[in-house]
Amino acid sequence: MVLKNDTKLKTVFFLSLIAGIFILFECVMLSKSFGIHSGTKLSISLLVISGTIVFISALILSIDPKHHVLFGLLIVLFSAISLLAIGFHPSIFDISYFIVSTIVMIFGVVGGVLGITYDFLK
Repeated sequence: MVLKNDTKLKTVFFLSLIAGIFILFECVMLSKSFGIHSGTKLSISLLVISGTIVFISALILSIDPKHHVLFGLLIVLFSAISLLAIGFHPSIFDISYFIVSTIVMIFGVVGGVLGITYDFLK
């Protein structure tokens, strides 16, 4: 891992990793809170895919930062998709769930943008 001496890469890694973990956690909480029915299947599927891609992109970005633009874009894109997944679920009316999802998406977008601009930050 390249993280030992690079504080900027550590910031990108931890923000993106936290976003990926919390997106997957949202998926678990969504299925436990509302059950699995036709409205939740699409949301849960999108959250699992988004969380996994954000998590793996953060790991790969920490191992191989020369592909920072690609993995930064993936982190930004799938963090935004995770927030859109709420639109397919009736929990959109639960304000606490929406606030947590928005904060997680912001973590992912900030981590992804920092990943994209990683070379400029050196």
